[in-house]
Amino acid sequence: MVVVNIPNFAYMGRGESLSRVNRDKMISYVKAWEETEKANCNNRFERAIARIRAWETSKQSMVDANLSQAEQRLEKRRASVVENMKNESAEIHRIALEKVARAEARRNEELIAIEEESTRCQMEGRTPRSCLMPCFET
Repeated sequence: MVVVNIPNFAYMGRGESLSRVNRDKMISYVKAWEETEKANCNNRFERAIARIRAWETSKQSMVDANLSQAEQRLEKRRASVVENMKNESAEIHRIALEKVARAEARRNEELIAIEEESTRCQMEGRTPRSCLMPCFET
């Protein structure tokens, strides 16, 4: 804003004096208006900033809540998958133990059959039918 300095003369006429008073009055009104408008502008700006910060806080809390829920769902899923894998591992171990037990039972049966065949061959004085050493046959 440009303020024009009016020189003070020793003698001013009544019209000039009134004109100067009106001009000073107008300038003071303009300055008051300017200050009021600046204050209103700053207040609007502060309210807008407060609304933006409130919006940001609200959105951020929603995102944090969603993230927390997602982490909980993932943790439950992870726990479920881990439990399933442990159950599957235990089932595999149980089946393996059963197979080992059956194989040992079959081996014991075969060993008993071999011992019985050996005893029978010794009593009868003959070699077993599937003997791989034919040189010992009589």
